[in-house]
Amino acid sequence: MCRSSITHSRLRHPNVIMILAVTSTPEGSHCIVTEYMSGGSLHRLIDSCFFMLETQPGLRYKIVSG
Repeated sequence: MCRSSITHSRLRHPNVIMILAVTSTPEGSHCIVTEYMSGGSLHRLIDSCFFMLETQPGLRYKIVSG
């Protein structure tokens, strides 16, 4: 988790949520602190748009391309 989190934290793109901090507990639980995203959680947004993203590959490309 640490290596991928460090790599992700270096990404800067309008469609990528920025990682602000990564930590873990002695028991092995992990926590990633991200920037604030207005309008609800990313999970809820993806869940509500999942069918549209699955059926329209061109839309996925546009989102990723910025």
